[in-house]
Amino acid sequence: MKNAALSPADMFLLTLRFYATGSMLIIVSDFIDVHRSTASRLINNVSRAIAQLKSLYIKFPKTKEDISNVI
Repeated sequence: MKNAALSPADMFLLTLRFYATGSMLIIVSDFIDVHRSTASRLINNVSRAIAQLKSLYIKFPKTKEDISNVI
């Protein structure tokens, strides 16, 4: 296992790998050589950080005109 702190890029990549593959934590944790519990914590933290940005990137149509532009 790594003794050094993981970079934000490694944390993000581990999370993306988990999302993309739907793998079990043991497989994802092997990706950057961390323990399963560490991988679980990282995925949780990164997922929460991404969710906090939702209002910046996710917009739902509010008017009939907006809805017709999407459809």
